[in-house]
Amino acid sequence: VSKTGEYPCGGGGFSALWHGSFDGTKVTIKVLRIYVTRKADRESKVNKDVCREIFIWLRLIHDTILPLLGFCFSFSPTTSLISPWMSNGSAKDFLQENHHFPPVNLVVQIAEALDYLHSGQAGMAYIHGNVKGVSSSRAH
Repeated sequence: VSKTGEYPCGGGGFSALWHGSFDGTKVTIKVLRIYVTRKADRESKVNKDVCREIFIWLRLIHDTILPLLGFCFSFSPTTSLISPWMSNGSAKDFLQENHHFPPVNLVVQIAEALDYLHSGQAGMAYIHGNVKGVSSSRAH
């Protein structure tokens, strides 16, 4: 896995998103922002949370949920997550650039993904807790 660019292309409070490549495929690398004071804290709580996210994400198979392609340890003190690069960016970016696309169609797709998560179709019910349309996974 290799990062592209000098700066992240997006992110949020818990991670920075980088454009990269993985086996010749354009990907997004989610580099987690970890703020811990002791090494023991990092090794226990943070790794447990990251492993849980990886375990859950690997189980999710749905048309409107990006797959987890892999993970690596190259870019931060903890694990970085690798998913497909979305050339249209965030939901907000997509709608701003595609005025012909009815926003209700996107809302339906998001609702279908949330129903999949909440209903237990992935083996057990999950609550996402951080759904938003503004976090971008492409360079501007």
